[in-house]
Amino acid sequence: GGATSSGFSQSAGLCTDNVHGGAFSSAALASQAIGDVQQSTTQQATTATMDAISARRAEETTRRDPAPQQRASEPEPARHAASRPAARRPVKAMPLKAPPVPVYDTGPRWAVWAHGFGDYERRDSLGTAGGYTGPGGQNLNIDLRQTARTGGMIGGVDLTFRNVFGAGDGLIVGALGGYMESDISFNTTVTQTGPVVSPISGTGTATGKVRVSGPSAGIYYSYFNGGFSNDTTFKVDFLSVGLNFTEVFAFNAGFGNPVVSGAGGTDVTNYVVASNFQYRFPVSSTVWVEPTLGFRYINSQYAASAAGLGLENGEAWRLQGGVRVGFESLWNMTRVTTTLTGIAYSDVSVVGGVISDGATGGAFAGTAVLPSDQGKVRGLGIARVNFDYGNGFSTFVQGEVRGGEGLFGAGGRAGVRYQF
Repeated sequence: GGATSSGFSQSAGLCTDNVHGGAFSSAALASQAIGDVQQSTTQQATTATMDAISARRAEETTRRDPAPQQRASEPEPARHAASRPAARRPVKAMPLKAPPVPVYDTGPRWAVWAHGFGDYERRDSLGTAGGYTGPGGQNLNIDLRQTARTGGMIGGVDLTFRNVFGAGDGLIVGALGGYMESDISFNTTVTQTGPVVSPISGTGTATGKVRVSGPSAGIYYSYFNGGFSNDTTFKVDFLSVGLNFTEVFAFNAGFGNPVVSGAGGTDVTNYVVASNFQYRFPVSSTVWVEPTLGFRYINSQYAASAAGLGLENGEAWRLQGGVRVGFESLWNMTRVTTTLTGIAYSDVSVVGGVISDGATGGAFAGTAVLPSDQGKVRGLGIARVNFDYGNGFSTFVQGEVRGGEGLFGAGGRAGVRYQF
């Protein structure tokens, strides 16, 4: 909700002049921006979580302790008297010693880790709506641009078990927690067109800011056996949403160009399940290739106050797939692993999240306002360098870029891990 002027008010996130009820205002349309940003904030935190789990698994799969080497005792050389020639003796074949066999540390072993991440994202959405049921018949042309800056940190503690279901396999189980914050600015333009007799033709604009922030908590596991691995997490994000906006309504004619400013807020709890499956193929002693497939499910449960911002409960399914290429090297006794990753992903199902005009019986009942992310294929590229200093201590830095229809994003993260 927000301040009202000239007989206008907000109802279920939609603007109404109490005569032409249900006509969309540009600030009300920003409810989609709120939904997009809180989902994106959760997605970025989930990506950071899955990266952390993957790094922990990679650390475990490469950590081996050499078997103790027993040095064979060598016989003392025979001594011969100087006055007599040495008698020929049969040469005894020396046993060939096999190289030491690497053995896995069976654990269990504790580890702690922490990541910090930052992200920038820009979205451009164009939409239309028509079929106004009031006088004159109206059409809407909608342009929404939103930019978001997200930051946060996430950390965890876990325990590694070896030889769980078979020789050489491993299982990591742990708990995580974190905090994230996202600031979004949006600019919305709504152009309403219709016959001259219509009293509500014109162009409306709105600017505003949204802040999404809150803690998260969850559990995770990673299982690996040979080249196969699976990383899975379940976490919950407890987010608060705050909105401030200023708007010039599109209903210029006969209404004195009303200007409205307002503020509102609500809470949302996101329940997230994410899982990735990989299989690593060695190309050489220093290069490997790892195809990956995965999914994410987010269920958003809003507080009752969300209806005033045009938001409702919803859920989204994301599928993704790609390949990761790794390069191993040694630098000043530090093991360096460089990975390049390419991922394609798509939100294959998006339900709810934003109240449509049809849900409130408004004047544009049953029309689509702005298209959702459903069905859009995006691309993600990641470059990462991991430094393993030995004795269980390692760090990493990572950069990424992503894009697709109406979307550009870039981010980075850095982290540290220590295994006891």
